[in-house]
Amino acid sequence: MTCWTAGLSVKLKRYYSRFAALTLDDRVLVVRIWLDAVWVKLLLRTPWRQLLLQPPPGIKLREDGPAGSEIRHLAELVDLSFTLLPATCLERAFVLQRLLRRHGVATTLRIGVRMDGDLLEAHAWLDHPALPLDAQQHEFQSLFAGTVDAGSSRWL
Repeated sequence: MTCWTAGLSVKLKRYYSRFAALTLDDRVLVVRIWLDAVWVKLLLRTPWRQLLLQPPPGIKLREDGPAGSEIRHLAELVDLSFTLLPATCLERAFVLQRLLRRHGVATTLRIGVRMDGDLLEAHAWLDHPALPLDAQQHEFQSLFAGTVDAGSSRWL
C-alpha cells in the first residue's frame, strides 16, 4: 500500500465513522448536500449561474428561522460532506447558502480579496450571526456582498 492510498484509507475510515454516527435525517441531508454540490459545480460553469442567487421556489426567508445551534449544525454537516469532495470556498458557500435557504435562513454571501506579495487572492464566505466565523474572512477586504430578499436577488 502506497503512502497516498494509506492516507486515503485513514481519511475514509475517519469519514465513515463520523457519517455512521449521524442520525438518519442527517445522513439524508448529507446526501442532499452532495447533490447540491454537484448542482452548484455545474451551474457555476454556465451562463445560468445567477440562479444560485435566487431562493428555491416556495421557500420564504424569515427572520425567526431556526435556532443558532441548528444553523451551526447544518454548517457542520456541509463541512463533513466536503471532507471527501474537493470544492472551492465559493462552491462551499453556495451549497451552505442553498441549505440554509431551504430552512428559511437568509445569509449574505461575501467575496473578498487580498494581496499576498504579487499574488491577488480571493475568498468567499457566508455572513450570519449564528454561523461560526470563517477563520480567513478577516484577512480579506470584502468587495461584494450578495443577499437574497424574499424572492428577488440583490447585491449590496
